[in-house]
This record gives sequence, structure tokens and C-alpha cells, in this order.
Amino acid sequence: MELEDLKKGWKEMESRIDRLEGELKMERHKRTLSISERLVRKYRILGIICILAPCLFRPMMGMAQFSDRTACLFTIFFIIVAIDYIWQSVRIGQLDLGKQSLKETLIKFHREEKLFNLLPLYRIVLAIPILLSIVKDLENLGVTHAMYCIWGGLLIGVTFGLNLRRRFKRDYTKMREALEEEISE
Repeated sequence: MELEDLKKGWKEMESRIDRLEGELKMERHKRTLSISERLVRKYRILGIICILAPCLFRPMMGMAQFSDRTACLFTIFFIIVAIDYIWQSVRIGQLDLGKQSLKETLIKFHREEKLFNLLPLYRIVLAIPILLSIVKDLENLGVTHAMYCIWGGLLIGVTFGLNLRRRFKRDYTKMREALEEEISE
């Protein structure tokens, strides 16, 4: 009788352990998906902001009497960056944990993380012609004191960009850790 009770208790413990392991695995999977969805949402919001930026700043550029060249470069810059953000949201959204193995997902995610680290370089390269065009326009207008506003705006923009980058980097790190944790199981 005791042996039967022990076997029954042992089977119950095994089934309970299996159930708890399954719940833990599902919780880790949900956390990974949550981080992925948060990254996708952030990229889409930034893409929409970049699409709207030229429309919102166009009246200001007209009041400041910037040239059409500056307005065109400004618009092209924000459209390219918007396409980039939307493209990144699609790529991260395609990291489907249900259709591919965790190792494949981690490899693809490492590629995305490397891309995330390289993208600011090309954005800086794209921003240089805009800044030079604004400086030339201000020089032509003879408004040298406006350069202080340009440098102040640049400082605010760089601070905002670095803060945003830090937040994205934190999400990338959390997602990579979650994926690595799932693989280690």
C-alpha cells in the first residue's frame, strides 16, 4: 500500500514539475514577445513622426526664409529615416518565435542589433548636407546670431537622439537576454 502511495505521489510531483516548467517557458516566451512588440511599436511611432516632420516644419522653414534646397534636403532626410524606421519595425516583427527555432531567431536578432548600431552613422552622413545648407542660408541672409539657435537646436536634437538610442538599446539588450535565456533552457 505504501509503495502504491509513493508511486502515485511521485507521478503527481512529476506532472506538477512538468506543468510548472511549461508555465515558466510560456512566461519567458511572453516576455520575449512583449519586448519585440514594444520595439516594433516604438519604431512605427518614430516612422510616423518622421513622415509628419516635413509637413510640420515646412511653415516654419518658410517663415525663416530657408531656401528650397534646404526644405528639399530636410524632406528627403526625414522620408529616408521614416522608411528606415518602418523597415526596422517590419524586420523585428518578422522575428516569429513560433515559426523558427530559437537559435535562428537569436541569429537574426543579432543581425538586427548590429544594424541598429550602424544606422546612426548613415543618419549623421545624411544630416550633414542639411546643416551645411542651413548655415549657407543663414549666411546669405546675414543673420549670424541665428547660428546660436542652430547650435542650440543641434544640442537639443543630439541629446534627444542619444536618450532615444539608450532606450532602444535597453530594449535590444532585454530581448537578447530573454532569447538567450530561452535557449539555455
